[in-house]
Amino acid sequence: MHGVLPFLKPVGMTSHDAVSFARRMLGTKRIGHTGTLDPAACGVLPLCVGQATRLVEYLQEGRKEYVAEITLGIETDTLDAVGKTVHESDASHITEAELRAVLPSFIGAISQTPPLFSAIKRDGKKLYELARDGVEESEAAIEARQVVIHALEITRFPPHMSTHVAGDSTARPRFMLRVECGSGTYIRSLARDIGRALGSFATMTFLVRTKSGFFSIDNCKTVEDITSDARGALLPVAPILRGCAARTFVDDAAVEAFSHGKTVRFSDANRDMSTHAQGEYAQGEYAQGEYAQGEYAQGEYAQGEYAQGEYAQGEAARVLFLNGDESRAALVRRDSEGQLFRAEKVFDFRTDAD
Repeated sequence: MHGVLPFLKPVGMTSHDAVSFARRMLGTKRIGHTGTLDPAACGVLPLCVGQATRLVEYLQEGRKEYVAEITLGIETDTLDAVGKTVHESDASHITEAELRAVLPSFIGAISQTPPLFSAIKRDGKKLYELARDGVEESEAAIEARQVVIHALEITRFPPHMSTHVAGDSTARPRFMLRVECGSGTYIRSLARDIGRALGSFATMTFLVRTKSGFFSIDNCKTVEDITSDARGALLPVAPILRGCAARTFVDDAAVEAFSHGKTVRFSDANRDMSTHAQGEYAQGEYAQGEYAQGEYAQGEYAQGEYAQGEYAQGEAARVLFLNGDESRAALVRRDSEGQLFRAEKVFDFRTDAD
């Protein structure tokens, strides 16, 4: 069994719980997620099944989109609504204009310090384990990381008031923020830093991940959907592979060569590409059928960041080779001299074996 399960993770379920749930429903152990989503958050969590687990590193590279509720005037130790209050201030005077004025400084490549309550490891131990052992943030020596934020949009601003922080009965101003960012970005840290830039404090009080790479919340499956028909919820791997490459070619001989660890000369592949890309598989059912003209080939899967972004363009561009019936595939790159194709990953979907 191979495929990607676009899961709509509910609040209260950890990412590990999500994997365990999918394993029970699908009856297979080889399942991995493509990016941790905190228990208090909900939203898009793609789960890779079988040989699709070999795509995790590619799918993790994708942009993420979130909608966050951020409450002003309070900061907790976990930087979210379940934590203990460590800082408070009166934020009632903060205006939307002031908020808009600070947001541009958080767009682009920025330095961000992850939360103390996170799964990042220090000396072989996760930070949240250190926090539970009583280690303070100042003692943890958390290193800042460079992350990329592509867009920030305020979707709602006060006078809406919030009392969502545990143990806090004070009505505080809150706003809703849409965030489009690269992998590794902590929205909790972003909320903290925005609050401090405003001369106050802030905590993320709710979070929904609306996109992860080319997976959108609109086409995710709920717990009920998966319980009803788990196998039917799986997306086939080949169309998603197309989205991880700059170009796709049907070439049985090349796929066979790559499966045996061989390289293929760029000049030979070019000659074969022109034949196979315009032959029966490129013009027949495979090229014009549901996978070639539908949402997978022309929509978000084939035209998104993977197919047009940094990983798919230039000399280092990935190329996908498929055999005629799409039962085998190879993701490849050109070598440093641009003369040979070498396989990064080879896939064989002919059996249910992992």
